[in-house]
Amino acid sequence: MQRGGMNSAVTIFDENASKYHTICCGAHIRTLASIFIIIDLVLTIITGSFLFLIPILIVGIGLYGVFHPSRTCLLVYTGINLIGIFISITLTVLNHRLVWWQKSRSSSPFKKNSVSIKIENSGSAKLFMILTLAYIAIRIAITYTYCRLANFVKDLENSQRIHIVYDKA
Repeated sequence: MQRGGMNSAVTIFDENASKYHTICCGAHIRTLASIFIIIDLVLTIITGSFLFLIPILIVGIGLYGVFHPSRTCLLVYTGINLIGIFISITLTVLNHRLVWWQKSRSSSPFKKNSVSIKIENSGSAKLFMILTLAYIAIRIAITYTYCRLANFVKDLENSQRIHIVYDKA
């Protein structure tokens, strides 16, 4: 006759599992996130936006989340990055719509004695749009990396807990 008892279930966590490596270069998600957060810090310092307290605090949250694996800090940093991406996309679309609106207004046949704004349809405007879209795509990839690191930290934390399963007999 078997009596009910406790069994401990151990979750096996493989830090080097393939799901924690990137597809593009095969680097571990921790390594890639560390590189990206250092680049964010350097860019914040180079652009001088560290003079404003908020950007350096935001990067500080990211630094803490990456180097002292904190899922909460990583999720906050990821959320702030997503807001930044949304703002970039919105401004890009508004800029494109404004250029279109100005073009349509400047070609209006009803204008007399008014100064029309000449909108350049030059290669530099197209290059600017391509670079803006590339920047947004890169920011999305970097933000996705931080999100994956947050999932890695969650899996790591879950594996360090002891799970107790009660058997009914």
